[in-house]
Amino acid sequence: MSPAKRVAVDRPEEQRHSLYALLVNKQYEQLAVQLEIARQQAVAANDLSQVALLLAAIQVCASCRHLQQEVAFHERAHHQSKARQANLNLELKNLISVLWTPLETAVSPPNTIPTILPDPHPEPVSASTFSDSAAPTIWQRVSTFFRGEKPDVVETAVCPPEEPVIAPLTQPEAQSTTDPPQQKPRDGSDQNSGQIQQQTSAQKISEPNLIIYCLGAFRVYYNANIIDHWRGLKGQLIFKYLVTRRGKSVPKDVLMELMWPEIERDAARRNLHQAIYTLRKTLKIDDSNIRAIRFENACYSFDPDVAVWLDYEEFQRYVRTGRQLERNNATRQAMAEYGIAEGLYQGEFLPEDIYEDWTQPMREQLRRDYLDIADRLSEHYFQQNEYAAAIAICRKILAQDNCYEGAHRLLMRCYLAQNQRHSAIRQYHNCHEILQAELDISPSEETNALFHELTIQ
Repeated sequence: MSPAKRVAVDRPEEQRHSLYALLVNKQYEQLAVQLEIARQQAVAANDLSQVALLLAAIQVCASCRHLQQEVAFHERAHHQSKARQANLNLELKNLISVLWTPLETAVSPPNTIPTILPDPHPEPVSASTFSDSAAPTIWQRVSTFFRGEKPDVVETAVCPPEEPVIAPLTQPEAQSTTDPPQQKPRDGSDQNSGQIQQQTSAQKISEPNLIIYCLGAFRVYYNANIIDHWRGLKGQLIFKYLVTRRGKSVPKDVLMELMWPEIERDAARRNLHQAIYTLRKTLKIDDSNIRAIRFENACYSFDPDVAVWLDYEEFQRYVRTGRQLERNNATRQAMAEYGIAEGLYQGEFLPEDIYEDWTQPMREQLRRDYLDIADRLSEHYFQQNEYAAAIAICRKILAQDNCYEGAHRLLMRCYLAQNQRHSAIRQYHNCHEILQAELDISPSEETNALFHELTIQ
């Protein structure tokens, strides 16, 4: 073991001071590295509660780094906007000064119009079409505008910061992120041929081109750049639909009917072509010749040459692996997989598109899977006397479904195990009120029996 790792294990107080120092200095990248080292040690020690805490810390650390970069980006944009405002203010002043002035005398005072700063949004007017020896006059600018001339300029737009991708600790395989881990067949000479080989998803691949978060806030990163300016809402919606059909080709007629069901076919076709055009423009943020969206045989799909990472596919993969391990009595390994899946579930699937019918089946399936593994994970933590972790998971369950009675009961048991009888009783009454208000029913016999145990103690 290296000295650095030995310190992390043998001197936890010194490790904490080191992490605090990095945090105070806002050195989030170095802090994330140290947290990852600690996480790997916790995994090796099978300390699942520590792994869960470190996973959360790594996620928060990455968010802090992103916000740090975002602050710097907005500060630069603020300074540029102030300078541009001052220049445009001068330009406007000079335009006003020549209103109702004879055209032959409508020239700008010498040395009064500075070169306009590059503008990252509209195409700026440049002096490149005029003489290099003198600043352009106002009339020259106006004449150029009415003639429709577009001088060649090089724009220097402010670029958004590169956010470190908050990717899960295990990466999907390059070929597919939807298939479960492949099990190698064993020959008859292996004495353990009747058992399935236990695997965790530890394969590493090259960084994907397209990283998509659909659970919770919708976010897309293309070649490590966040896409935060979509040029059309329909284009974004088509992109989301293709995400849910990844690996399949979607006929253009299907998209036309889905997006524009009430207009004529020709108009829908024009709208679709425009939406796809704006979508490709949104995704083309570098000089790459690769198109993320491919059109072939009258169908649209993701280009297979573009490596895609999807959070909900990763969530499903960890759930499948965990269930497979659990069926083979590898409980601790299964809970580790469930723990990573639980961390990936940051909210409902595409919550901003809740009224789109095609999102409903996937949303409900993912929600059911989450509630199932979260219930198993919280029960596991309770059995390991990890009450804080069990309580945290139960609260997340109730945030998704406040009528989930099993989570209410487990909270009562956790409070009781910590000699917080009053909190357990309060949780029962909370459960009772919610079930009455939401479903007009009373708690189940199992929940009432647990409450009865509390009252007779």
